[in-house]
Amino acid sequence: IVTKLCYVNKPLNEENIRCGRPLFSKLCGYSQFHPLAKFRMNKYTILNRIGEGAHGIVLKGRHNESSDLVALKKIPLRKLDEGIPNTALREIKALQIIGVHPNIVRLRDVFSHGLGFVLVFDFMLTDLSEVLRNAERPLSVETVKSYMLMLLKGVAYMHANSIMHRDLKPANLLIDSKGILKIADFGLARVYSTENNRPYSHQVATRWYRAPELLYGARNYSLSVDLWSVGAIFGEMLNNSPLFPGENDIEQLWFVIRVLGTPTEESWPVGFMIHFSYRNRLKRWAAYTVYHSFYFETLVKQE
Repeated sequence: IVTKLCYVNKPLNEENIRCGRPLFSKLCGYSQFHPLAKFRMNKYTILNRIGEGAHGIVLKGRHNESSDLVALKKIPLRKLDEGIPNTALREIKALQIIGVHPNIVRLRDVFSHGLGFVLVFDFMLTDLSEVLRNAERPLSVETVKSYMLMLLKGVAYMHANSIMHRDLKPANLLIDSKGILKIADFGLARVYSTENNRPYSHQVATRWYRAPELLYGARNYSLSVDLWSVGAIFGEMLNNSPLFPGENDIEQLWFVIRVLGTPTEESWPVGFMIHFSYRNRLKRWAAYTVYHSFYFETLVKQE
């Protein structure tokens, strides 16, 4: 495998993802990283295990040279011929496009390790889900505004780079020791283009934060599905409980209508209901517009 690494130079793009090129070809094609060293893991000291997800385990570590705390996501390859899981590919690709932003988690490194590979991120102390779960009362208005402003700035930058996250929820909003919120987990992210009518999957986003058009099975939607999730997170922070806690898609829609009222033809165009075809018809503000609204005026001026 290591010998093959030295001679592979394939670009990490949608075509290669669909063709199913092996894992290491894809990683080598990501020119920002150089996973050729056999002992890249030696750059880090493992401190403890943080948790385990569907595709691997997450470890807390320290970068030996800088002493920075990091989170290492170890993803095993169960079948080498199947290559890297799509969720990991999407995450790498999205973060490659987005680059660096103070409210988006930073991918520091990617390298092969054993029969798998490791993604290295900045270590984050907690997430918004845990903050809400441990809060004895709803967060203060000032705290909610601060978290919302950081979330909206991250979403605005993400959207400016044509990336739909498609799974925004409190558990994917990490918070560091200084209280800085950062968007994480880009495993369902996709590149969005107004010129491309390719259908997307509607089986995205955790149900409580899923936009109504997705619940109805829309395959043609836009960046604004993320703004619906942001709104649901906003309501949850204010109430310290989920805004639309449906146990299935039908109940989820019932919660939406109960809280927001019955949709009108103006807010929910009849063409969408017939064709499930949505791009910019449903009227949701862009993230940039929201964080420049009067609600955040004081915080923006302080910055």
